[in-house]
Amino acid sequence: GFFCLIPYGNRSLPVLISAAHIIGVKEDLKEISLEINECIKIIELNEERKTFTDLYLNITIVEIIPEKDHIYDFLMLDDNLFKDYSIEMLKNESIYILHFDFNSKIISYGNIKQMSENNIYHSCNTQNLSGGAPIISVTSGKIIGLHIGTKQNFNLNLGTFLKIPITQFINSNKDYINQKGLTSNNYSINKNICSRSEEHTSEL
Repeated sequence: GFFCLIPYGNRSLPVLISAAHIIGVKEDLKEISLEINECIKIIELNEERKTFTDLYLNITIVEIIPEKDHIYDFLMLDDNLFKDYSIEMLKNESIYILHFDFNSKIISYGNIKQMSENNIYHSCNTQNLSGGAPIISVTSGKIIGLHIGTKQNFNLNLGTFLKIPITQFINSNKDYINQKGLTSNNYSINKNICSRSEEHTSEL
């Protein structure tokens, strides 16, 4: 999964986004354990923390309450997700996926080959542990999708297009984001997620 900011007005809500099959929030689930900067962080799930799970789209969103002793690398959602992005506009869009193997961060480049209202079919080279990685537009440098896995009958990789689930999350939590969301003075954005020391891979 990845940390990002969901914007609404002049505030943003920090969240963790991942595939539902990885950290699906169930009614009886009380906490999520994450490793952040080599430290184990327990996220307690309660009524005060906003969560969202859509099993059909295979996505889970969990509100993150930043703490002073933890550094979060927040990524940004593409603003066009809430405006005029259409299926036709994104077809053949150059993208990359930021994911990990056991030892290092990997950036894999490719293109969107097919689109539907909910899904992105792409050609970025991925691995078994890549599920939950962000799909990032080369044009904007911001997130447009969530990598899920491989669609073998298409010989392509499958991702969730974030426009619908993010819009649903915002519409359900507008007042909360206005009250609890962070202003630009309360967080820093990771603008350097690509560096020369990282391993880069090409298309499938």
